[in-house]
Amino acid sequence: MLKAKPFLFLTILLFAFIGLNNSSATEKYEKFSAEQLDVLVPSSSGFVQSLAGKWQVSYEDEATSDKTIEVPGSEPKQKFIIYQRTIKLSPELRQKYAWYLSFNGIDNVTEVYFNDQYVEKYFSSMNPFTVRIPDNKMNNTVNKIRLKVLATESTVAQVQSQNVFAKKIYTGIVRDLMLVGTPQIHISDVKYTTKFNRDLSSCKIKSKISVTAADIKKIRHSVNDSIPIKISNDSIDVKIEAFVVDMLTGQPVTEVSSKIIKISSDRIIEENFELRAWNLRLWSPGTPDLYELNFKITKSGQLIDHRKDIIGFRDIRIMDKNNRPRIFLNGREFEIEGVDYIEDSYDNYQTLTAAQMEQDVKLMKKLGINLVRFKFSAPHPYFAHLCDKYGLLMLVEMPVYDIPNLLIGSDEIKKNMRNVARRLIAGYDNHPSLMAWGLMEGLQEGSAGTISYKDYIMKFFRQQSKHLIYKTTALNSEDVDIEGYDFIGLRDIGKYREFDNTVANLTRMEELTTKIPVYVNYGVSIHPDNHNGYSDPLSVESQANYLFNLFHAVQSMDYSGSLIWSFNDYLLENPFLMINYKNQYLCTSGLVDRQRRPRFAFTTMLAMFNKEKEPLLLAGSYEEEAPLSFIIFGLSLSILIIFLINRFKRFREYLFRSIMRPYNFYADIRDQRIMSSVQTVLLGLAVSFTLGIFLSSIMYFYRTDEMLQHILMLLVPANRLQELIFRLVWIPELFIVIISLIFFAGIFLVAGLLKLASTLVRGRIFYIDTYTIVIWSGTPILLLLPISIILSRLMSLSPAIVTIALILLIVIMITVFLRLLRSSAVVFDVRPYKVYIVGFAFTGLVLFITGVIYQLQYSTLSYANHLIDIILGY
Repeated sequence: MLKAKPFLFLTILLFAFIGLNNSSATEKYEKFSAEQLDVLVPSSSGFVQSLAGKWQVSYEDEATSDKTIEVPGSEPKQKFIIYQRTIKLSPELRQKYAWYLSFNGIDNVTEVYFNDQYVEKYFSSMNPFTVRIPDNKMNNTVNKIRLKVLATESTVAQVQSQNVFAKKIYTGIVRDLMLVGTPQIHISDVKYTTKFNRDLSSCKIKSKISVTAADIKKIRHSVNDSIPIKISNDSIDVKIEAFVVDMLTGQPVTEVSSKIIKISSDRIIEENFELRAWNLRLWSPGTPDLYELNFKITKSGQLIDHRKDIIGFRDIRIMDKNNRPRIFLNGREFEIEGVDYIEDSYDNYQTLTAAQMEQDVKLMKKLGINLVRFKFSAPHPYFAHLCDKYGLLMLVEMPVYDIPNLLIGSDEIKKNMRNVARRLIAGYDNHPSLMAWGLMEGLQEGSAGTISYKDYIMKFFRQQSKHLIYKTTALNSEDVDIEGYDFIGLRDIGKYREFDNTVANLTRMEELTTKIPVYVNYGVSIHPDNHNGYSDPLSVESQANYLFNLFHAVQSMDYSGSLIWSFNDYLLENPFLMINYKNQYLCTSGLVDRQRRPRFAFTTMLAMFNKEKEPLLLAGSYEEEAPLSFIIFGLSLSILIIFLINRFKRFREYLFRSIMRPYNFYADIRDQRIMSSVQTVLLGLAVSFTLGIFLSSIMYFYRTDEMLQHILMLLVPANRLQELIFRLVWIPELFIVIISLIFFAGIFLVAGLLKLASTLVRGRIFYIDTYTIVIWSGTPILLLLPISIILSRLMSLSPAIVTIALILLIVIMITVFLRLLRSSAVVFDVRPYKVYIVGFAFTGLVLFITGVIYQLQYSTLSYANHLIDIILGY
């Protein structure tokens, strides 16, 4: 027991060194101004009040609570959070309007209660939606709002988090919510499409509107009470007018189209309008000219509702140029120069203020980009408005990243993604800046599950939206399915790769994708404090150099542009192995950090995008060297074994007999022949440390490769253990000691299982016997020691060395297992075939139960199969 204390103390020190608290200070959230709220609620005839502020909150483990927090906010992941607050409405307001709660994004589902009465459950997945508050659930003065926000569960939760680069997942009201009062008859939804003539001189605007009536008997509260309004048979005739206004001049650019409709209480009527405009200023990233699509509802000349939707006129299509499809914007070839954007900041995590969003958009415009792709969640509606206003095309995509074939085709995933697609189209389809919908990234090309999902979701998007559709696939894919897509992206992100290999893959994919426009998505994560020059692959300069070289390589080939991963750093859901940064949950792929401080890569790409003078890149003098710890530990073990062999004749005899004549050796154990316990313990330590050095060498060599993190995430799903292991991988001296001691402790565990099994046989077996069996069965592992000493240096010569070493390890471990079964048969004095049957059955049962638990909890087998496909390049 005393011997375990230093190890325990060492582990505690290591956890202290890691520093589990990676949080940053949260600043007070700044509410949206009245002008900014008007952007989010297009009706100018209603009432809008931000519900940002203090709410009473209770969490999953609390029945009730007096805690108050600021809403909106990025709350750590919980099963559910309950929010409560009261609002006051005067009787006049209560009667004048129909009332709604308007959400800009929650994660993930909310149950809405009003005055303790259940309204309904609503799905969001960080997309905007509105909730109608029934009149019969409202009071005339004080009203209580209760929201129970539930996190994503089951397989959907797994696919959200089981990704190396998945952003931090929060629960609750992450974005603003508002109390909205609308006229009793109002325009609740507008959908429109535009169609240009050949020379883009005129445009036909087809719109489909939804007119919603609440209680039309209260319509007098919405207009001038001095003029009587006739309501017959619980219905009312109203006039709807449609027209387009130039936001720059304030002048209409179309004639007014009008209709008279009859509507009753609690009804929704859809109507179609068609307008035509000439000589429009077209929207583009360089000239983001905007117009207003106006709809007015009037009765007897009195205004009931006036809705203004911001629109822009642009024509995006795929056309051939020099026998290759290209993207054209307003009749001109369009080259993508964009960035990936992940909603996150240092001050408020995923809960961005309007000022923070505008700062980001202005920085992007300064950078010189023309497009932004939103990853992991759809943009805040206000951010989408800023893209319309400042001129940034948007790629908005489904949250489908690297999902295994066995999961993506399941009904649960497909139905969930259809709900997401419905919310996306409802929230963003009207934005002139929206260029295309992304269906997936990193799925297995051509697999049954991928095709099933693609057909299911693509059909829905084609039916509900006229925008382009794309996907992103891995650059190392053997083949690419392009059927049904308008364009695709090739992904090369994560680590600093050999430039020649990347260019070779780009050349190969260029030949495979001649029938569709293709952009290239690339970027690297770096150590923010590393300024050793670009010869160091983790340095800040290496990021700039890598982006610089790939940007020119893509330009020299027949691609449709570049998309940089990423604009900003962001917090991750899982600890990150590849850079050994003090904050293990920080993805440092950004051109700017979480505080929006530009890196050298920002300056470099600014010069590239704006065709300015290229900055000077310094190489430095970095040379990677394998740590001497592997050699020191290996030579020390070798000296120990040689000493034992030369100094103790009996140890030498036992060692050679255990290998050359194992039956006689184990018979001596059975017959209680005297064997030195000290020598056995030393041999056990030698075996354990040999395995420790061997595995530590391989993991250290691959510490900057995402494949190792994928494997470790599968084997060790718990984030806290991942933090420990990832930190240890970068400290090989400590890792060797700790993992070797774990292997040594495993010897005692296996010996205990054998002692338990010995109760089933007649012979009298002691724990010291089973302990000795286990250690001496592992002597073939010592064959790995000479390789372990130089393995770290051999692997740098050729990747094939790793394959050979792992095959050798597997062969030796199988040999050790068979030796363990054979020795047990001898010592237990049982027929060998019985031991083999029991041993294989027990091992198979343990593996099966472990596999089932892992699969049910983490879909590990599905992800393991997907990982194999990635390694093989699909």
